[in-house]
Amino acid sequence: MPYSVRDNISDKVNQKLLDLQAHLTDAGRRYLSAHRTRCYDDARLVSSLGVDKKVINIGGAPYVFEAISSAMGMRCTSVDIDPKNGANIVEALDLDVKQANIERTDEIKRLELGDYDVIVLCEVFEHLRVNLAETIGEIHSQMRNGAILYLTTPNFYFFRNFSKRVILDRSGPPVFEEWSKINTIGYMGHVREYSRTELIHFFEMIGFGNISCSVRNRDSKILPGLKFFPSLFCLPFERLFDRFGQEFVFTLQK
Repeated sequence: MPYSVRDNISDKVNQKLLDLQAHLTDAGRRYLSAHRTRCYDDARLVSSLGVDKKVINIGGAPYVFEAISSAMGMRCTSVDIDPKNGANIVEALDLDVKQANIERTDEIKRLELGDYDVIVLCEVFEHLRVNLAETIGEIHSQMRNGAILYLTTPNFYFFRNFSKRVILDRSGPPVFEEWSKINTIGYMGHVREYSRTELIHFFEMIGFGNISCSVRNRDSKILPGLKFFPSLFCLPFERLFDRFGQEFVFTLQK
């Protein structure tokens, strides 16, 4: 059964997020509002692996996970494709940020992933567009034995999204808009979303062992206005069945 993210963020973490918010653009503030509880849950789960672990988070900006991790006492290095875009945040929060495009294997090698206990890849997998097997395979090969890849990604069958796709005869978000984001925001939108069965098979083929997967909801709620009855209809499916939950939370061990 999927679990729901709770807004039980501590005062210490909230203060750190307020410090972060002061340096964010309007787009960054919208991201923070939408993802703060999800990022807190990610940091909580990564922390449960051991707060003394050395952590690297791939896909950092706008550095919500990093701010929360810092408040929780975790050591976290961040990776972003263009850290210059958030240079003010990096300086203000004294973050350790490396530049890399992880869809280039030579740049993955520069990250020295073997030095880390936990590699975090949250809401990035669905954006990868070049060679998914090569990218994740290279991350796996650079990890040391016993290290963990903590990975989250949307569920293709999230019930309200899946129902909407059936009605609109679409397999995902608008193709032109998602690819155009490369030119407007500097990276790809969603290439596609996957099912749990597909992902487990993929990770097994890469060579990961001890594959653990939870299903998480953060937007499974009753919505106001015209969306009230459709969201009410979707809610039981999303809350009761793993097949229809919102996103997957994987821990994968080398």
